[in-house]
Amino acid sequence: MKNCTECNYEFTFSDRLREAISFKPRLKCKKCNSVYKQQYTIYKVIYSSVIIFISLMIFDNIFLNNHILNYTLYILITVPILIIFDLLPHKFQKYEKL
Repeated sequence: MKNCTECNYEFTFSDRLREAISFKPRLKCKKCNSVYKQQYTIYKVIYSSVIIFISLMIFDNIFLNNHILNYTLYILITVPILIIFDLLPHKFQKYEKL
């Protein structure tokens, strides 16, 4: 969903970023205060799984003596990539109005 269904407000990247990092992920329109909740689809699970699988393949080839550092680097790289890939296809994400 790219625009609000009530007032046709175009959601910005910062609106979606704020929604992605909040504890209650709700997309709120700034003009009419409509609130939307993301509907989870199988596509989100598929591309999240692909990203995690690719990052596991890459980090399997990186050899560090410290395992804690290895896992920390894995988390610090994978989580932002998952958030970015969640924000990029915003035109294809489905939302329902609350």
